[in-house]
Amino acid sequence: MGRSLVAEETVRERIENLFSTVKSSQCGLVIGQRAANKDLIALLVPTPSDGSDDEIPCVEWCVLHAMQVERMLPAGFEVLGLFLYCAPSTAQRLQGQVRQLAYELCRANTLDRSVCHWTAGTDLASAHTGDAVVIQVCSSSKRTVCRTLDVQT
Repeated sequence: MGRSLVAEETVRERIENLFSTVKSSQCGLVIGQRAANKDLIALLVPTPSDGSDDEIPCVEWCVLHAMQVERMLPAGFEVLGLFLYCAPSTAQRLQGQVRQLAYELCRANTLDRSVCHWTAGTDLASAHTGDAVVIQVCSSSKRTVCRTLDVQT
């Protein structure tokens, strides 16, 4: 089942900024808050390059970045998923890698939350929805697609 996504104005500005500053591709994190039936997207945080020539950094690098960002966020905010800015042909080619990355981000953040924020009597399985937000921004058509992926299956 799909979820509603509500974005802050700064997210739209960040996406528009991608068209003028990024030449090829960029990957990053979607930061926000979860509610019962909708998510609030507050910020897009670019993941720094891992030094390779790949379109998106390796999964381990992105997960490490997500864990570090998650620890710096104020209470109530979390890494909801990832964004990808690239050409349509690149997006099509990277679909499997994006899905794997969304799964690993969700898994790592759930484990990180269980270590850092766990309190007695808290059920971790019910605290996380199992959905990851994926925002794909097309560099040629300037089209933005938001999806939620079920990462529990």
